[in-house]
Amino acid sequence: MRRLPGNIQRILTKDEEVLDQFNLKGSLGSPRQKVYCTNKRIIVSEHGAILFGSHLFDADYNHISSIDLKTQPRIALLFLALILILFSIPFWRNILGYTDSSYMILAAMFTASGFIFVLIAFIFRTYRLEIFTTGRNKPVVIKSSRIDLEQILMFTREYR
Repeated sequence: MRRLPGNIQRILTKDEEVLDQFNLKGSLGSPRQKVYCTNKRIIVSEHGAILFGSHLFDADYNHISSIDLKTQPRIALLFLALILILFSIPFWRNILGYTDSSYMILAAMFTASGFIFVLIAFIFRTYRLEIFTTGRNKPVVIKSSRIDLEQILMFTREYR
């Protein structure tokens, strides 16, 4: 096992050991997370930007009430697609009144680009693992690739 950071070593109990750890890379704007799976609990360490500091969450396996693996399309790409499609509407309206082919090319280009962004948003989905625990209103959220999250999910279910 790799050397553990000081903040993780300080919170471990005497008979607790880290069995596995995951270094999760965040996308732009989302914090980088490290997940430590011990023989008693799961520990999530979030490292935000300099101004936002870092957060540490932990949950005993016996306090975990449910775990959800969720997926959703990339909202920013869907928003961009909507803007492109809406931007093409005036060009489509001009085609009905005129036979100018430049309007048709612009309308088709913006509409096609919008639908391509919709496809990309659904193909390259975001994945997150939500861990619900007793005594906490909000779930602990871990964002990463599907493969990493499935490994964490299997590990947590095994020890739960």
